[in-house]
Amino acid sequence: MPSRLAQRMIGGKPLIEWLIRRLGEAHVDGVMVVLPEDADTNALLPLIPSDTPVHISRKQDSLGRLADAIREYQPRGVVRIPVENPFVDPALIDRLLTNAAMFEKCDYVAYRCENGSAAAASPVGLFAEWYRAKAILKADEIVEDASERENVSAAIAAQPDWFPQHLLPVPSQLEGADVRLSVIDEEDWENALVIVDAMRCHDLAWQDVVRFIRETPHLRQRMETMNQVG
Repeated sequence: MPSRLAQRMIGGKPLIEWLIRRLGEAHVDGVMVVLPEDADTNALLPLIPSDTPVHISRKQDSLGRLADAIREYQPRGVVRIPVENPFVDPALIDRLLTNAAMFEKCDYVAYRCENGSAAAASPVGLFAEWYRAKAILKADEIVEDASERENVSAAIAAQPDWFPQHLLPVPSQLEGADVRLSVIDEEDWENALVIVDAMRCHDLAWQDVVRFIRETPHLRQRMETMNQVG
């Protein structure tokens, strides 16, 4: 699904290009696309902006592919964004980067919901996670469970003794059950198109998106119902 989702059009652009441009608004050193070696990747490559590095890995899981890219490009830290989160917010990413710089002994910086759950795993779809590069390499060596290797945040976050963490509170405006911006199924995609078409803007701040949802009763109700279903 991720590669095919990345090819779909939103705001006049393929989703992969939309997301790359959006991430470029954050204070990151650069944006890279990490992909598996498969047929869907071949179809996606022409849609990726030519100035964006692409790492194609033969590894069979997300953790292995990310570690592959880190070994080649040798960054000190990485912000990981799944393509299913097209509305991930640059300002919230910048807050991660600021805290990562402040807490140099931490290997993992992320947002946590009021109930203690990982915000990046929620359907809100606005949150990224920051990882110290050496932590990803260590996890690639020691994590064997297949489900954890496919879910990078689980591989790191589940081992606080190995990987020191710093967790940030989710903004209070995002603690409700009426925001769902992750694209998990076709109805989520339709909701994303409604938002982008109505707001007619690429650099959508999370506050504006949430305000639009809450001022659009049918959209708000639909998202709340979908969150209750799961």
